Amino acid sequence: MFTPPAEWFLFKNMFEIFFKKYPEYTIAQKPDKELLGRFEGKLPDQPIDFREAYGFGTYVDGYLKLVNPLDFQSCFDEPYHDSLNGTSFF
Repeated sequence: MFTPPAEWFLFKNMFEIFFKKYPEYTIAQKPDKELLGRFEGKLPDQPIDFREAYGFGTYVDGYLKLVNPLDFQSCFDEPYHDSLNGTSFF
């Protein structure tokens, strides 16, 4: 189970700040609960909450793109597979 460092409290409102500065975004896909559940305990809550709220898409005028990791999983399974927790990337 991932435990974030105590300093992470500073990022509590990071999504609010992010969208005030970069309000334009395009949602390509909203992840379902099953997909998000695959990463619970492996990632901090903030990235999972972000994907749940805003989905996969393009942000910051095209400079940031969040993709469904399963779309690219086969690229990483062999060279980057972590056999301890079964996660290749996210």
